[in-house]
Amino acid sequence: MKKNYQRRCNIIICLAVMSILGLLGKFTTVKAADLAEEMTTAVAVLEAMDINDLEIAGPERVFAFEKVVSFTLKAKKGTKTEKLLKRQSAENQTDYGREYSYQWSSSNKKVAKFKETVEIIPGNSCVMVPYAALDRPNVFKVKAGVAVIQCKIKDSSGRQVTLTKKIKVLKGTPLQKVQIGEKRLTKAQRHEKQTVLYSNSHKKNTKIKINVKKGWKVKRVSVDTNANGIYQNITKKKKFSTKTDRDITVNIQLQHKKTGSIFLYNVDIDRYKEHKIAFGDDFYDGCGLVCRKTAWNVPMIPKYTVVLKYKKNAKATDPYSFKSTKSLLYKLKKYWGYSDQTVQIKNGQMIYKEAFGFETWTYCTSKASIKTTVKKLERL
Repeated sequence: MKKNYQRRCNIIICLAVMSILGLLGKFTTVKAADLAEEMTTAVAVLEAMDINDLEIAGPERVFAFEKVVSFTLKAKKGTKTEKLLKRQSAENQTDYGREYSYQWSSSNKKVAKFKETVEIIPGNSCVMVPYAALDRPNVFKVKAGVAVIQCKIKDSSGRQVTLTKKIKVLKGTPLQKVQIGEKRLTKAQRHEKQTVLYSNSHKKNTKIKINVKKGWKVKRVSVDTNANGIYQNITKKKKFSTKTDRDITVNIQLQHKKTGSIFLYNVDIDRYKEHKIAFGDDFYDGCGLVCRKTAWNVPMIPKYTVVLKYKKNAKATDPYSFKSTKSLLYKLKKYWGYSDQTVQIKNGQMIYKEAFGFETWTYCTSKASIKTTVKKLERL
């Protein structure tokens, strides 16, 4: 009786095991089929992206003072590859194009010299987000002249194509005049891509005047008056309100009439507080300036203490010491981000602006005072 019962139990167990194995086998078969289908789809995607459908995306005209310019890749309009990339971008697929190799170069290294390919999207987050292969910025250092940018692309089957784009690096700037309210940009400021004006003006209608060189036109002017990244189009009226205590950003977009090349120019209007420090007739051993700074002016970023000490034999290359008012002024501009707009030293008095990126300095008249001030600031 016991043997028959045991035999029946064994049979039931065997049948159960066989059923489970059968289900696993079926599951494995389904998974294998799904995997095969995914691989087939991946191969189809790979074949659908034709390297002959690609071209170099980037400016045709840049200015030498920009120092660097970047290029990416894109699909030509109306091609199958363009449709493929749009679909993959909509599906947040960032791995397309990684199977290929990309080699960037220039026909004239004196004009455009390849520097690097940026693979990770810059950001303050700890998460490293990669660029899609075709969206990676490929950076070139530039000087005045003409060069042809080249990108040699190879696929896994050995096929290759060399893409080219002619670039002209110009001297000067397309901006002849920029005036915002009563503030007019200097020649040096116009030879930049971004500059800062310091103003506490509060007016309902602040006018913008822009004059450009022949062959260029003002395509768009927009302004962010709330420091929130939302821009208002003021291209036609070129007027905006400065009745706010927040910093303001003016974005000017210029276009070359013949080639369509775009030149972007930003003006930050920063609010400020003015401070004065009286040094007296001369500096002496033990005196110095102390402040707290941060790499980024955002919450949770730790600050660090900066101490500028007076030294009779301070070297010109030492950012932390000075030997005269002239030396101090030089160090503040060269090493600590100040300019003619933000700091002046006249008749034994330092006048400086406290604004974004610029903190309050404390003048200490002894070594003991420096130590006490440092401890006090680091407790805050």
